[in-house]
Amino acid sequence: MPSPSPCIIVISTVSTSALTMLALNSLALKKINAISLAKQVMTSLPERWLTTLMLESRHVFFHKALFFDSQSNVAGIVGTMLDITELKQAQQLASRFGRILDSSLEEIYMVDANWLNLIRTTLGSRKNLGYTQGELSRMTIADLLPEFSFELLQQHLQPLCTNQQQTLVLTSEIQRKNGSCYPVELHLQHTEIEGDAVIVVMAQDITERIKLERLKNEMLSMVSHELRTPLTGMLGFAEYLLENDPPAEQRIDCLQTLYKETRKLQELIDNLLNLQRLKERQNAPPAERINMRELLEEVLHLFSHASEKHCLQLECQGQLPQLSGNLNHLMQVLKNLVSNAIKYSPAGGTITLGAKQQGQTIRVWVSDEGMGISEQDQQLIFDHFYRVDNGDNRLIGGTGLGLALVKEMVLAQGGTLAVESTLGEGSCFIFTLPLAQGAKE
Repeated sequence: MPSPSPCIIVISTVSTSALTMLALNSLALKKINAISLAKQVMTSLPERWLTTLMLESRHVFFHKALFFDSQSNVAGIVGTMLDITELKQAQQLASRFGRILDSSLEEIYMVDANWLNLIRTTLGSRKNLGYTQGELSRMTIADLLPEFSFELLQQHLQPLCTNQQQTLVLTSEIQRKNGSCYPVELHLQHTEIEGDAVIVVMAQDITERIKLERLKNEMLSMVSHELRTPLTGMLGFAEYLLENDPPAEQRIDCLQTLYKETRKLQELIDNLLNLQRLKERQNAPPAERINMRELLEEVLHLFSHASEKHCLQLECQGQLPQLSGNLNHLMQVLKNLVSNAIKYSPAGGTITLGAKQQGQTIRVWVSDEGMGISEQDQQLIFDHFYRVDNGDNRLIGGTGLGLALVKEMVLAQGGTLAVESTLGEGSCFIFTLPLAQGAKE
């Protein structure tokens, strides 16, 4: 049997671009192994990596076609190669960026610049919103911003999309899947990714910033009023005593007023310092065994003549097991709560102090029949310097520190604190403290 004819491959023509890509010249082309080159490019795969003579790898898209002679025999192959190395590198970079974006805990959104569709979101965004990527891909960024309609948001983004501005900053609210909202500062930038116009949106939750801003304003308001009031009285009486020689009786009256205003100022400063120490959990109060019924009876007696409009009563059946806490702090907690109950029920009514055992804790409450507190304010009344701001409460003085102190003192003793209230019907403040070790249930 005759041996098969050897395969003869002759490369007759190569374009200048191909020579450049392969790092060849026309002389080098004649010396290379044509079969080796053909094996690289004559593959069935349209895309592949090609190694040049300089050992550089290039990603090419190869298209080939056969041509025939007059006897219908294959006469040759015409091949075209398109160097797509840079395109592939860009796609790989985009893919890596996409994976990083997907796993990021920051709140970042990629938005279609024309239709505002949510193209891609980060893990942090999805966790915060409660949506899946599939759900978000069917939404627009306007669907997350209840403050903006689709048309209004397009108007705001117009300067960005027309390159009149490089970046845009908006303050708004984002709505979660469960309907709750949180304030955000949105940083938007227009760019192109793989030829598509997109807007990259970075959302920063500014809840804490707004809270700190409010605390600052409340503190400034408190300082300007609660500190200035006693200081003004002290200064006035001191000037009067320095410039005049009043009778002994009048002088004593002035000195008593000075003393009272000084004590008020000292109490305010002490509250600020105590609040800070409790907040930082410095110098934890020593725990002791406390008879809650006896303490409630003592507080009831202290306030029995505080207001003619109010009737104070005790709800505490039988003896209670001793609890674990700090007597001084617990006394201040109850005094603050009863004082507030009287202050915020100016029309009078019944104020109830109560306690009962609840498992391994003692549950204590102070209730009134006063103004009540809205649901929104109930979330904030234990914050530093916060005061309910409505027409009725505005006339009632206060620093906004009392309930913040109550909260920190209860927490420092291992307890819990809550409020139940209805506007116009009254409020009930409830705290629990653990039973003393070895206390009989």
